[in-house]
Amino acid sequence: GYAIHILKDIDMDIRSQHTRPIVLNELSDCTFGGAAGDVMTTATYLVTHHIPKAAVVGIVDPGSVEQAFKVGVGVKEKFTIGGKICMKNNPSLKISAEVVSLHTNVCPKSHMEMESGMVFNRVAIISAEGVHLLLIEYPGPIGGPAFFDAVGLSATDYQVIVVKEGLNPF
Repeated sequence: GYAIHILKDIDMDIRSQHTRPIVLNELSDCTFGGAAGDVMTTATYLVTHHIPKAAVVGIVDPGSVEQAFKVGVGVKEKFTIGGKICMKNNPSLKISAEVVSLHTNVCPKSHMEMESGMVFNRVAIISAEGVHLLLIEYPGPIGGPAFFDAVGLSATDYQVIVVKEGLNPF
């Protein structure tokens, strides 16, 4: 809701090649606060409005991660993302997306004083309408830009970054 309102207000700024990423922290879907991490409202907005250079980081969806690993990199497939853990008033995002990359044993090395040593068993990055969706199997500390580095991406390549961690220090 609120993130969508913000995106509508800054849509023209996003399309005008903003030089630094705009980070939307979805506190209402904060996995550190006990939320599911699979609410797709903001991701759906980004995909349906073809927002350029956007990423949604930390979507908890073990089934979609498994599906991406089964079909492999470079394959376009129909996915049903989110809405599987929190099912009340949370429709899934049904999309055709390409598997961009697959990663195992991802351990973001953050410069935060609170290094968690968290290792993500499997991470799948898929792309729909130019929006990258970074899927994880279970919630954990993303660690800001360190997560991008750990999967071979750069946070500065994006104009909009949506995070579901809650205390993400971007």
